Amino acid sequence: MGDVFWDRWDLWKEYFENIVGFVRCPNCNNGSGIDYDDKIDYGTFDLYIQVYMKGDIDRFNHDFYGDEIEFIQKVIGDLA
Repeated sequence: MGDVFWDRWDLWKEYFENIVGFVRCPNCNNGSGIDYDDKIDYGTFDLYIQVYMKGDIDRFNHDFYGDEIEFIQKVIGDLA
Protein backbone atom coordinates (compact mmCIF):
# COMPACT_ATOMS: atom_id res chain seq x y z
CA MET A 1 0.00 0.00 0.00
CA GLY A 2 2.80 2.42 0.83
CA ASP A 3 4.40 1.87 -2.58
CA VAL A 4 1.21 2.94 -4.33
CA PHE A 5 1.18 6.19 -2.35
CA TRP A 6 4.79 7.05 -3.09
CA ASP A 7 4.44 6.07 -6.76
CA ARG A 8 1.60 8.61 -7.04
CA TRP A 9 3.20 11.36 -4.88
CA ASP A 10 3.99 13.64 -7.84
CA LEU A 11 0.45 13.32 -9.18
CA TRP A 12 -1.06 14.02 -5.75
CA LYS A 13 1.26 16.98 -5.17
CA GLU A 14 0.37 18.51 -8.56
CA TYR A 15 -3.36 17.97 -7.87
CA PHE A 16 -3.03 19.55 -4.41
CA GLU A 17 -1.10 22.55 -5.70
CA ASN A 18 -3.70 23.16 -8.44
CA ILE A 19 -6.46 23.34 -5.83
CA VAL A 20 -4.75 24.99 -2.86
CA GLY A 21 -4.00 28.12 -4.87
CA PHE A 22 -7.72 28.92 -4.73
CA VAL A 23 -8.19 28.34 -0.97
CA ARG A 24 -8.78 31.39 1.23
CA CYS A 25 -9.23 31.56 4.99
CA PRO A 26 -12.52 33.39 5.69
CA ASN A 27 -11.19 34.64 9.05
CA CYS A 28 -7.78 36.11 8.16
CA ASN A 29 -8.06 36.24 4.34
CA ASN A 30 -4.76 34.42 3.89
CA GLY A 31 -4.60 32.58 0.63
CA SER A 32 -6.15 33.40 -2.68
CA GLY A 33 -8.75 36.10 -2.36
CA ILE A 34 -11.15 37.44 -4.93
CA ASP A 35 -8.78 40.36 -5.50
CA TYR A 36 -5.02 40.30 -5.22
CA ASP A 37 -5.25 42.89 -2.40
CA ASP A 38 -7.34 40.46 -0.30
CA LYS A 39 -4.28 38.29 0.36
CA ILE A 40 -2.21 38.73 3.51
CA ASP A 41 1.37 39.29 2.38
CA TYR A 42 0.10 38.21 -1.04
CA GLY A 43 0.68 34.60 -0.06
CA THR A 44 -1.11 31.38 -0.82
CA PHE A 45 -1.39 28.08 0.98
CA ASP A 46 1.05 25.33 0.09
CA LEU A 47 2.10 21.82 1.16
CA TYR A 48 3.93 23.17 4.21
CA ILE A 49 1.13 25.12 5.89
CA GLN A 50 -0.76 23.35 8.66
CA VAL A 51 -4.48 24.13 8.52
CA TYR A 52 -6.73 23.65 11.54
CA MET A 53 -10.49 23.39 11.26
CA LYS A 54 -12.94 24.79 13.82
CA GLY A 55 -13.38 21.34 15.36
CA ASP A 56 -9.61 21.00 15.81
CA ILE A 57 -9.41 24.38 17.55
CA ASP A 58 -12.42 23.63 19.77
CA ARG A 59 -10.91 20.27 20.77
CA PHE A 60 -7.54 21.91 21.56
CA ASN A 61 -9.20 24.64 23.63
CA HIS A 62 -11.21 22.09 25.61
CA ASP A 63 -8.16 19.87 26.18
CA PHE A 64 -6.01 22.85 27.18
CA TYR A 65 -8.50 24.88 29.26
CA GLY A 66 -10.79 22.08 30.39
CA ASP A 67 -14.39 22.73 31.38
CA GLU A 68 -13.60 26.38 32.18
CA ILE A 69 -13.33 27.31 28.49
CA GLU A 70 -16.66 29.16 28.33
CA PHE A 71 -15.82 31.19 31.46
CA ILE A 72 -12.36 32.05 30.07
CA GLN A 73 -13.83 33.07 26.70
CA LYS A 74 -16.31 35.34 28.51
CA VAL A 75 -13.57 36.98 30.60
CA ILE A 76 -11.39 37.53 27.53
CA GLY A 77 -14.38 38.90 25.61
CA ASP A 78 -15.10 41.33 28.46
CA LEU A 79 -11.49 42.56 28.39
CA ALA A 80 -11.55 43.35 24.67
